[in-house]
Amino acid sequence: MRNRLKREGLTFCGIDYPGLPNDAVITNKTVYYRFHVRPRLYHSAYKRPDLAKVADVIHASKKAAHVYIYFNNTATEAAIKNAGRIKQYISDLT
Repeated sequence: MRNRLKREGLTFCGIDYPGLPNDAVITNKTVYYRFHVRPRLYHSAYKRPDLAKVADVIHASKKAAHVYIYFNNTATEAAIKNAGRIKQYISDLT
């Protein structure tokens, strides 16, 4: 599947969702990743190591030029905090 997406120039939407693999899959210069949260769907906040795992894979990619990260843990203010944390983490990497 990944090779086909690459050949076609399509972007894979990586996702962190219970029961699914949570890999950041990079198929071209545009990266799209969605955080939905574990253990409590849409409520829990991510811990720094969970955010760092995805950010590190994206940052290490030589392809990634445009990165879109969506936080769907909006039942509380966790999405806003997590967005700020990953933004700061990525800024510290560069």
